[in-house]
Amino acid sequence: MTEPYVINLEKRTDRWEELNRIWKGAFKLTRLPAVEASPGWVGCALSHIKACEDAKERGDPHVLVWEDDCVPRNRHPRAIKALWEEVLPKLVEHREQWDIVLGATSAAYKGATKNPGLSTPNVTIYDLPHGFTAHWILYNESSYDKMIAWKTTRDPQIDVYMYNHLRIKVVMPFLAEQTIGFSDIESSDVDYHHMFERTEEQLKNIR
Repeated sequence: MTEPYVINLEKRTDRWEELNRIWKGAFKLTRLPAVEASPGWVGCALSHIKACEDAKERGDPHVLVWEDDCVPRNRHPRAIKALWEEVLPKLVEHREQWDIVLGATSAAYKGATKNPGLSTPNVTIYDLPHGFTAHWILYNESSYDKMIAWKTTRDPQIDVYMYNHLRIKVVMPFLAEQTIGFSDIESSDVDYHHMFERTEEQLKNIR
């Protein structure tokens, strides 16, 4: 099954070590050196694009990319792996229907729509017209060139660009959230836990 490539700055060995500890070997983690650029969100975007470029070069039909603040949400890592392995074959079978699948989103300001055709008994897939956070992303090969094209303009900001150009889905239950702590992108301590809580509850109420 698809195992994650983890974006990690060279100077943040603490993040890499902590991630391996938290996930307890449930996934085989492969480190992907992050692109360092200013402002931080540009480096983050270029790191995701590098992951797509590498996957395209390898001929991968899809690639799972994590950021190094991606931590399990409300479940043991092996329970999360089981949910992922349940839904992934369905996603692969219907790859023509999506470009990106998120493991969670911290916001769904434009709502979301259930997608029964991609869902499984224990995992519901939602069509997501707009969201936030990129800590767990499954990129379909259909997204590679569109992601790479952003490098030439770097406008609009990558999250806006993605939702303008790509068909994005999100899984429920949320599989991961972002750890509480110092963000190299925000240059401050961040805590998005309440945002994931609120958004997951919002999606649960969609019939």
